Parts: sequence; structure tokens; C-alpha cells
Amino acid sequence: MGGLHGDYQNGELGRLANPVKDADLIAETLRKLKFDVVVSSNNLNREEMDKKIDEFSQSAKHAEIAFFYYAGHGSAYGGSNYLIPLRSHIVEAAQLPYRAINSQEILARMSAGAGVSVMVLDACRDTPFTKSIATRGLTKMTTHRGSYVIYAADSGQVAYDNRVFAKALSQELLKPQSIQDVALRTRQAVLRATDERQYPATYDKLRQKVYLNGKPDQLDQSNKINELNADFSGITDDVFLGKPLPKRTIKWLQHHKNHPKSQAILSILYSEGAGVDKDVNKAFELAKSSAKSGEVLGMVRLSYFYRKGKGVAKDNEKSFYWIKKAVGFKNKYAYRNMGLYYEEKQSRNYEKAKYWFEKATALGDATAQSYLGEMYRNGNGFKQDYDKAFELFKQSANHGSRSGEFYLGYVYDNGQGVTQDYNQAFYWYYKAADKGHATAQNNIGWMYQRGEGVKQNYAYALKWYKKAAKQEYGLAMRNIGRLYEDGKGVEQDYQQAKIWYEKAIKIGDDNALGDIGYLYKKGYGVKQDYQEAMHWYKKAADKGVDWAMRNIGDLYRDGLGVDIDYNQAMQWYKKAVKAGDNDSLSKIGYLYEKGYGVKQDYQEAMRWYKKAADKGVDWAMRNIGLLYEDGKGVEQDYQQAKIWYEKAIKAGSDSALGNTGYLCGRRQNTTGLPVDE
Repeated sequence: MGGLHGDYQNGELGRLANPVKDADLIAETLRKLKFDVVVSSNNLNREEMDKKIDEFSQSAKHAEIAFFYYAGHGSAYGGSNYLIPLRSHIVEAAQLPYRAINSQEILARMSAGAGVSVMVLDACRDTPFTKSIATRGLTKMTTHRGSYVIYAADSGQVAYDNRVFAKALSQELLKPQSIQDVALRTRQAVLRATDERQYPATYDKLRQKVYLNGKPDQLDQSNKINELNADFSGITDDVFLGKPLPKRTIKWLQHHKNHPKSQAILSILYSEGAGVDKDVNKAFELAKSSAKSGEVLGMVRLSYFYRKGKGVAKDNEKSFYWIKKAVGFKNKYAYRNMGLYYEEKQSRNYEKAKYWFEKATALGDATAQSYLGEMYRNGNGFKQDYDKAFELFKQSANHGSRSGEFYLGYVYDNGQGVTQDYNQAFYWYYKAADKGHATAQNNIGWMYQRGEGVKQNYAYALKWYKKAAKQEYGLAMRNIGRLYEDGKGVEQDYQQAKIWYEKAIKIGDDNALGDIGYLYKKGYGVKQDYQEAMHWYKKAADKGVDWAMRNIGDLYRDGLGVDIDYNQAMQWYKKAVKAGDNDSLSKIGYLYEKGYGVKQDYQEAMRWYKKAADKGVDWAMRNIGLLYEDGKGVEQDYQQAKIWYEKAIKAGSDSALGNTGYLCGRRQNTTGLPVDE
């Protein structure tokens, strides 16, 4: 027999939206399970509750199984749990024993008559009292032999009034499994739905497994497989959104390691080191086994490994074979990864990438939506549109995608499509970083290093860089190296800097080749050697590192380790510009200003400086100011000089501060500058 009670609990305790709905749902569930008697009631005062509990207790006598469910306000006091009736007028803890119902007494009456007593307390949905009751949530319960108690939230926790627990419980009760498994799977569902903020607890005094709807072996094999697949659905979405999985879920996946879906999901975890030790080779083998079993998620992962060359030699042809096979299943994650395939350099087709991202987004893939936003932000394949990108990032982030959260943080950080806001940037970076997004972790470190949106703290910067470095994120390793190189937050240690740069090189970060070159150029931790610096810069330049090309140009310009050669300097600067280095625009302007390797031409210098200034290069802005101040290539104009110095200062140039001070000290007033300014 079953007894149900749901209570809105209004008045002094605050109204709850869902207890009556939840009690009605469980009542209907018990009817489906053919319980002989169902005593169901809602919104009762103390006297009415006592009568219904008496009725329930009488009916429970000699019952094989008695099931009691309560939804509403509850509180702990003096080691007992109390269910709080409507209009109880309780204002302090001491009133609970005589104005509320002791759940321990209900369980004792059930256990005295029924063979098995199951009590479910979906209570303490918020803290009903403030200072008068210190205990948050329910307290642990003393159970009797043959009893089984389930709490919607563990002792000391508050249960959310969001129907998650009741719905999960109802679904699991209808499955042919023991009450112990009902509780376990309900707990797993609630943990997933609440990001582990609500943990349903149990207190077990049963001597054996108890079944409310038959045993699992009464199902045929196909139904077992369908049930298992249903359990995977929430896990799959969490993993592909980048959410970390609870340890219990990972253990469950490992228990089902021979299931193709489980293999695909474990493949992701092992490739990222998310909750398990990182093992790319194992990740590849799991994906391979899953794909060959016909699992679409396994095909998606196998395509990824071939595309990236992780755990196996890079093979674009095999990558395409598996992702093409996967999209035949009309799966959103397959669509997303087909889009990523067409974004890769060796198979780049932005129109097709956009097409597949849009298909994935239409099926509800929030991460694909963020990738679509990134295409708009970069203007890849169509007109750049920061506003459109921002809207897509916001929608993706609001659906819980860590990629969307990262990109939303990035546009706030850089003021793209939205007013620059470091606080918002930090907020969204943190949400993504908390889910293991390596670039977001690195960027939080950068914000701490720069003091943007947070108080400058090199120790915190190092902590976040190390989190990202643990995931083999090269830029984070280089940033750690730079902290050691500069002695920020750590004792200056050039050897440690070199070690971190070498770690970055080992995982394929080509920029770190240039960092080693810089150590040799400066003689930091190594004997100063310009030729060795050139060697490392050229290794980086061969990999397309633009700033290394610029540094090669500097060596030729200044005759460091080589004969001065302005023509070589110009060629390397132009290579760097072509590769995307904006500082080299200003370097070219400098050669024209000085007449190094070219005919001196202040107007041409100004043209190159302005190109660099348009890209935000601060020292190009300063040099424009100098040309205006000295009247080189332009009419002398102190007002314009001041404007450009101020732009340079705003862009981060410290040296322009001196120029402004010097300019303001000049006793001339022929160009509109006040002499006392």
C-alpha cells in the first residue's frame, strides 16, 4: 500500500510551487505499480495530517510493502526530522515537536505492521526558518529492520523545488529493478541535472533486494539495451557540452566499458584527461572499437583522432571516411564535427563548414552554435559581423556550452560586438574554465597577470596557467616560462623558463621555438649567442611564426650575429607582415624614416606607421607623433603630435608618456597647444 502527501506550505514558511504536483505524480506511479491502497492528500493542517497518517498506518498493517512519500517543507531539530503541516504557525525551533509531524514516528508505525517499509522524504525544499533553526536540511534518520529511507537531498542539504527528483523517481520506479537500484539511478539523474549540487541519500535496513515492478531478468535483451541507451543520453550531452562528469558516472561508464556508447564517451575522457588519467592511445582504441561496432559517437571520435593525428598518424582521408559515415545517422555531433573537418587547413571550405554548423545548431548543439559565432567573428567565408557573433555566443553560453562561455568571455574581453567589460569577461571565462576549457583557464591567468577585471596577482596567474598546461595547452606553458623569465610571482629563473618553453615545443607549440631564440639573443640562462638565436628564430619562422620573422629582420637590421643587411631586414619584415605580424608594419616604416636600405622618405614612413597604428600598434602611434612634432613629411603640428602620443599611451605605450611631458614643456604656442598644459 502507498501513502502520499504534498503541501504547498504558504503563509509564514513561503509558498512552494511543486509539492502537490510531485505527490500526484508519485501517487499515479504507485497506482501503475498496482499498490492495493493509495492514501493521497494535499495541503493539510496538523490535525488533518494526523488523521491521514492514522488511516495510512492502519492500512499498512500486514502489508507486504508500505510506501510513504512526502513533498513539502521539512526541518531537523533535536536529532529528529519534522514534516511541517499547513498553517502550523511555527516561528522557532522549540515549537516543532508539538506543531509538526515527526517522520521517525511515522516510520516506526509503518515498520511495526508492514513487511517492508519505504519512506521517501522530498522535503526541506528551502530553509523555512532563519535564525531560529540552525540545522540546514534534514538530519540522518534511524531506520528499523526491513525499512528503506530515501532523501531527495542528503542530510544538511536543501532540495530544489524543481521537480527533478520526483520525475526521476517516478521513471525509475516503473522499471523492473530493485528499490536499491531505483534510488541509485534516481541519484545519478539528480546529480546530472543539478551539476552535483543535490545528492539524494539513502538509509538501508533491508535484508535483501526488494522489487516493486518485477526483476530485471523479466525483460528481454532488447529492452535492456534500450534502457541502457536511455541512461547514456544525459551523459552524452554533458560530455559534448564540455561539462565535467561526476566520479560515480565515470565508474558507471567503466563498468559498461564494452558498450559502444560507453567506449565513445570514455574515449573523450581519456583524450582530455577528464576524471581519468590522460591516455591518448587508449582513447583512440576505444573510439576505434566503438566505431566498428556501428556507434555514431565512436565514428565521430575516430574521425577526430585521424583529423588531429592523436593516438594515430594524421590521415585526412580516413577522417573524412568516418565523419561521412557518421553524418548518415543525422546526429548533431556528427554534423558539428563535419563542420570542423571543413575548417581544417587541408580541407578548408568555409561555406560547407557553415552549412554543417547550422545543421548541428538546428538540432540543438550549443557548441556548434558557438563555432558558427566564431566564423562570424573572424569573417571566415563571409562578412565579419561582431553583433551576430555576440548573439550566437550568448545563446550558446546560456545553453551551458563551455565553448560558448569561452567565446562570450573573449568578446567581452576584447570589446567585439559589445562594450568591453573585463568583469563580464572574467565571469564567462571562469564558467568555461571550471568545465576544463584550457584556453579559458589560460585567459584567466592572463587577466590575473595583467590585473584586468581582478586584482593583479601573479600567484593566481601561475595557478591558472598550470591548470591549462596540465591539459597540454602550449600558450599556458609559454606564459609560465615568461613568468620565470621576468621573475613575476616566482623567483627569476631562466633555466625554468627554458624548461617550460621546451615543454611547449614538445607538444607542438612552434612559438616556443622563438622563445628559446630570445633567450639566446639576450643571454638569459645561456651564453649570449646571436647566431644560435638566429637558428631558433628561423626554425620558428619555417613553422610560420610571424614574430620570429620580425626578430630575424631585427638581427639583420642591427647586425647581430650577421652583417648588417637592410635588404634582408626589409624582406623578413614583409614576410612577417604577410604572415599577420602588425608590428612589422611599423618596422618597415622605421626603415623608410631612417633611409636604411631604401631612400629616406618620411611620407612613406608615415604611411606604414599609420597602417600599423590602425592595427593597434602603440609604438607606431608614438612614431607618428614624433613625425608631427618634428615636422618630418608633414607640417609641424604639436596638437596632432599630442593626439597621437595620447593614443599611444591609451594603447599601452609607456615611452609616449615621456614624449607628452616633453612636448607640453616646450614654450611654443603656434599650433594650438596651451603653453601651460
